[in-house]
Amino acid sequence: LLNSMPSLAINNMSRVWLNDNQITQLPALPDSLRYLNFSNNLISTVPFISAPKLDTLLLSENQVSIAPSFAGALNLLDFSHNLISSIPNFPSMTDNCKIYASHNLITSISPLPSSLTHFYVSNNAGLSSLIPMPNSLNYLDCSYCNLSQLNALPPALSTLQCSKNPLIQGIGTLPSTLINLYADSSQLTVLPDLPASLFRLQVKGNQLTELNNLPLGLRYLNASGNQLTTISSNSTEFSQFLVNNNPNLYCLPPILKFWGSQSSSNQFSIAGTGISCLPNVIEYSFTSPMFDTLAPCGMFSNPNDCQIFWNIAGNVFLESNQDCIQNNDEPNLNSIKVMLKQGSEVIQQAFTNINGWYSFNTDLTEYLVVVDTLDTPFQPICPIDNTIICNPGANGDTLLTGITFGLTCEPGFDLSAISMVHTGGL
Repeated sequence: LLNSMPSLAINNMSRVWLNDNQITQLPALPDSLRYLNFSNNLISTVPFISAPKLDTLLLSENQVSIAPSFAGALNLLDFSHNLISSIPNFPSMTDNCKIYASHNLITSISPLPSSLTHFYVSNNAGLSSLIPMPNSLNYLDCSYCNLSQLNALPPALSTLQCSKNPLIQGIGTLPSTLINLYADSSQLTVLPDLPASLFRLQVKGNQLTELNNLPLGLRYLNASGNQLTTISSNSTEFSQFLVNNNPNLYCLPPILKFWGSQSSSNQFSIAGTGISCLPNVIEYSFTSPMFDTLAPCGMFSNPNDCQIFWNIAGNVFLESNQDCIQNNDEPNLNSIKVMLKQGSEVIQQAFTNINGWYSFNTDLTEYLVVVDTLDTPFQPICPIDNTIICNPGANGDTLLTGITFGLTCEPGFDLSAISMVHTGGL
């Protein structure tokens, strides 16, 4: 470990790495320097940095109490994990510049560069308010501060991290560009309208009672540990859906598919809720004790009078003895495409889930339900013509269940190579 500085008087020196030492002060820097890394040292005071070509200055994990000043047009400035109490005006920074100021003692912020795109100011417990951010800002991390509200968010913002703040006055209008919102444990009772651009919403551990109009493109949702009673959603496909520990949540919005493999099965949870049935058959390709045992609401029961988003449902299984009755030793088939048709036109399609189930939500008229065995090792046998006529609403029966298909293996295919799950019939 170095505790004193070597000479930097070397012609055309452009990059210096002296991080992870015990250096206490910066030396004179050559004019040719572009990159300087003094992270994790014992520096307490930073003199004016006159290197005119410097574009990256890394001073994290030192003992600096006053933010550095410099002559060059920096692109990246990192003084996180220090003892700095205020952020001064940095007039000379390049386009698309970044400032890392997390883990300090910051209580005040001067106007930031108009070209700033990334600003990290988390873990500053004395910071109770933010000044207006530059319009160019794309990424803002102000988690673990003492902010009571967030207003006037910049129009280009794509990621907002504001978890662990006492946001009792809430979050203002979200920009139409926002993709990721992280606001865990922030005392939120209501969310602003969510923009159509939103892809990830993480708001666990708040006091939210409703999630309304989740955007169509939302794929990641973590709203566990709130006080939710209702969720409405335009999105029907998720790669994460965590609403556990909301004891007064009894119903779900329609969900067509959970994406992911067995390793991601813990990304879907309704534990600690009052949910006892599903809005429709959800397609997923992993085993989940939480969802595997739940049927669509109205198929067997609907104790919470949840809204139903299906009216035709059935399952697909491997028929072994050609009696067209699913026996205990005849497994359900996963990921089989089932088509809803009118004449030759495909109106909807669904894929069977781990239980072999599928469902459709239709108008009250006549349809054909057909299994698509193209590019599969199966051929239809029950019914032999692979078509079942369904007419929800005929004879006053709006929910048609037991629309079941039995398939058999194409000659020459090895049963052991086929993915099947046996959980009993529908």
